[in-house]
Amino acid sequence: MDTLNMRNSVAIYARVSTNEQTTVQQEEELMNYCSLRGWTNITIYSDKVSGTKSSRKGLDEMMSAIRKHRHDKVICYKIDRIGRSLSHLALLIGEFKTHGVALIVPSQGISTEEDNPAGALTLNILCCISEFERSLISERTILALQNKKAQGIRLGRPNKIDKIATTVRQLREKGLSLRKIAKEVSISVGSVRNALALSCSPSSPYDEDLKYRASYYVLEDDECYQEA
Repeated sequence: MDTLNMRNSVAIYARVSTNEQTTVQQEEELMNYCSLRGWTNITIYSDKVSGTKSSRKGLDEMMSAIRKHRHDKVICYKIDRIGRSLSHLALLIGEFKTHGVALIVPSQGISTEEDNPAGALTLNILCCISEFERSLISERTILALQNKKAQGIRLGRPNKIDKIATTVRQLREKGLSLRKIAKEVSISVGSVRNALALSCSPSSPYDEDLKYRASYYVLEDDECYQEA
């Protein structure tokens, strides 16, 4: 396709959810819409996959062509045929706008063409709703993390030292040296020291006036002690 002659170069996108369904009806209606407007430079992209799938061969091929400036219009049967979610749709529309491509959904009266005053309004509304959705997701994520922390659940990837602390302590209680423990568990001597430090049972962190003060525990000469 001539990338320099992309005016009225239309990408038709059709999608159904299962292999038992067909995109023929969608394609025929959209082809008729293009015919009425005299658009003949048309490429059809289609998928037979659930809309929630992040990767779709037809959609990926169409987006690749758009990034190469091969189309200036994308037409689909319904808005849910192209976007798997509102945020995904907003991202697609944002990329369309970057590459000067209009999104047209005839059956729902949606068009982001420059000569359509309602197009800019449609685009802005979709983007605002998407931003609101992202804010809600972020807020829910933060609240969930705070709730897990309040329950004492440690977040992030498991620490290897935490996993071996009990084993290291048991080997130490058997009288093995730090170097032998390190060789047995396949870790460094420094990691053995850290694991033993985690295994130490500190005394009460309250002083004589029953006021809480920070306590730090270090390992020296293979013994655990509380640093004043």
